[in-house]
Amino acid sequence: MPARMSRACEKEAIGTLVADGQPVVRHGLRHGFEATGRIRVLAEADDGESAWRAYRKVRPDVVVLDIQLPGVSGLETIRRIRRYDPDARILVFSEHENAGFVKRARKAGANGYFTKDRTLETVIEGVLRLGSAEGRETAWVASEDPGRRRSGQRLDLLTQREFEVFGLLARGHSTAEVAARLNISINTVGVHKTRIMHKLGVSNGSQLTLFAIRHGVIKA
Repeated sequence: MPARMSRACEKEAIGTLVADGQPVVRHGLRHGFEATGRIRVLAEADDGESAWRAYRKVRPDVVVLDIQLPGVSGLETIRRIRRYDPDARILVFSEHENAGFVKRARKAGANGYFTKDRTLETVIEGVLRLGSAEGRETAWVASEDPGRRRSGQRLDLLTQREFEVFGLLARGHSTAEVAARLNISINTVGVHKTRIMHKLGVSNGSQLTLFAIRHGVIKA
């Protein structure tokens, strides 16, 4: 395994990998990070597979990635990186503040989770803290609305793959589109969809989307 630049020296810039499907987000993070003079972006990636390859190539101190990357999901990317490098430091930067996403990110191996409504300064602070010699964990964000907690617990019944399929279907992606994004067969997506609807207690696509909106998985 390639050697990583030591984090012991605080004067050295923290090498980062930024992975997000939106170019404007990657550009904004790169500009903000490098303007500090303390964070250097070693590589960018626009999907999970390229993020995984980039990590092995540049061995960054900190990874900043979206939880819903095209292709290989952010969650699967986290798991791959964590298996390859148990000492990896991974910060999720996501539009989702739903507790289900946060819980799954932590379980996959993320060290912290920021939502995209946070200020850039807050994210920079998180990267600096996580990338320091002593840094292990940064901020965790979770939304726990008691009024929707009980039905939201049904989300915990979904497997990791079902949760990923659920999020894509709720956004209006067709079965074929979901299959292409996750690199699985259309039939497999259909099986997942049936199981998801049963577990969540919904009977059609509209109810599936409403469930996702109600529990913060997607925005209205």
